Amino acid sequence: MIKGVDDIAGLVISQASLEDLDELEALERRAFSVPWSRKAFEAELSGNEFSLILIARYAGASPHVAGKPLNERPRVVGYICAWTVFEELRFMNIAVEADMRRRGIGSELLKKIMEIGISHGTQRALLEVRKSNDSAQALYARFGFTSYGARRDYYTNPTEDAMLMSLEPLTLSRTII
Repeated sequence: MIKGVDDIAGLVISQASLEDLDELEALERRAFSVPWSRKAFEAELSGNEFSLILIARYAGASPHVAGKPLNERPRVVGYICAWTVFEELRFMNIAVEADMRRRGIGSELLKKIMEIGISHGTQRALLEVRKSNDSAQALYARFGFTSYGARRDYYTNPTEDAMLMSLEPLTLSRTII
């Protein structure tokens, strides 16, 4: 298990469904200056055969969380979306709630989706990341991703270049344990 996750008893990662749309959309709006729309999530969940969205739910260390009754579902604290297209695992988006960052949730989501990609025979993983997003770049580097180029003015609000990163061959052998 990747360092930090032991601090999060009650973290459960599962495949997202249309029932998770409200929480995904709300998290997306909090995490990004140019968030995906509800329709984009609907398309990923129901209309794109290549897409997989995993969510991380957090119930907390105890069964009673923030005054919520036990019968309520734990909150979504992170998600990752990737496409498995032939031999490539293409990362589309990843987000973790601000109050839950630096606890290993992003690492666990990345690790799980890479395991799924490997099980589907993918050979490489590709992604774009904001040039200024040092923490995300560090996360990807811990998994063995390296930079291979840039896309000028790829992001908006603010306008910024994207760093292109890849991992080939796709493997989990370089993760920090």
